[in-house]
Amino acid sequence: MSDRLVNFSARAYVGPGAGLALAGFIVRGDQPGRSLSRGVGPALAGFGLAATLADPVLTLTTSDDTLLTTNHGWSANSNAVDLAITRTQLGASPLATASRDAAVLVTLAPGT
Repeated sequence: MSDRLVNFSARAYVGPGAGLALAGFIVRGDQPGRSLSRGVGPALAGFGLAATLADPVLTLTTSDDTLLTTNHGWSANSNAVDLAITRTQLGASPLATASRDAAVLVTLAPGT
């Protein structure tokens, strides 16, 4: 049995302030783990969804609110090529190169 999470997906209505959508996860073990996180908005229109976020912002923090990274417009990331390759390897849906969909590919230390 593997402790490896391959995919997790959720939909939520979001907005500023109290309308933020939050999710948490833990990197288990004693070795860092690589994580692809995405905040998809514009690409959802391709699946027939309406009223999607035009410019989602994805922010990763530690459990004590230390900022790790933030993104809106995934293809502007310095590691956008690695991000696209990893997306393909994991079987996640594609994001248009110039889309405002958010995504980050990071290596995280064990913990929350």
